[in-house]
Formats: sequence, structure tokens, C-alpha cells
Amino acid sequence: MDPEIRAQFEETRRHVDVVAEGMRGELQLVSEHLSSRLESVSSRTDRLEPAVEETRRHFDVVAEGMRAHVQLVADETRRHFDAVADGMRAHVQLVADETRRHFDVVAEGMRSDVRLVAEGVSSLAERVDRVEENLREEIRQTRTDLTALITVSYGDLDRRVRRLESDL
Repeated sequence: MDPEIRAQFEETRRHVDVVAEGMRGELQLVSEHLSSRLESVSSRTDRLEPAVEETRRHFDVVAEGMRAHVQLVADETRRHFDAVADGMRAHVQLVADETRRHFDVVAEGMRSDVRLVAEGVSSLAERVDRVEENLREEIRQTRTDLTALITVSYGDLDRRVRRLESDL
């Protein structure tokens, strides 16, 4: 049972118990008072015995009615709190189900986003691989061109130096 509902139920139970205890005390006082009065009257005259007996029966009927009423109120209170607790449980379950559905929708959206990011990363990796291969090819071509240029330049420089040496 929900702690808040349990606390309300216990508070109501304590209140009913306090009221019942007060009623028992009052009934006890009334009973004692009536008993002492009846004994006094009974000791004075025996002709009032039937009225005394009727009063006692009436008192017992009233006391039983009060006990039944207190029990009825306690039962109604329990049923009410049980109904409230059932309603709260149903509400909590409804909210939990709704939250679960919302979470599933959000998770599916995130899966979709992750797939898109993964595709983007894959596409980007392919582009980087192509750019890298193009750069490697350009570097190879540049190296070949530079080697050829250096070779030509070196040969041309070597001729000039030989010509100068021969002129000297």
C-alpha cells in the first residue's frame, strides 16, 4: 500500500480508536452510574425490577448498535482507502506505461540519429580515403616531376660546369 495512503488510513484508524475508546469510557461511566442507581432503586423496592431489566436490555441494544455503527464506519473507511489505493496504483501504472512508450519513441529516434551519424561517418571515411589516395598520387607525381626536373637541371648544371672548367 502506498505510504501516504497507509499514513492516512492509520491516522483514521487511530481517530476511530480514540473516539471508540472515549465512547467506551462514557458508556462505562453511564453503565456504572446506571448500575449504581439501579442497585439503589432495586434495594428499595422489588416492584421496579421489570423496569430495571427493560432499561438494561435497552442499554445493551443501544450499546450493540453503537458497536455496530463504529464497526460499519471502520469498514467503510477501509473500503474507501482501498479504493483510493487501487486508483493510485492504476494511475501509477498508467503513468509508467506512458513513460515507457515515450522512452521507446525517444530511443527509436536516437537509433535513427545514430544510424544517420554512422552513415555520415562512413561516407566521410570514404571521402577521406579518396582524398588521401589523390594526395598520395599527387605526391608521387610531384616526386617524379621533381626528380626529372632535378635530373635535367643537374645535367644542365654539370654541362655548364664542364664548359667553364674546359674554358679555364
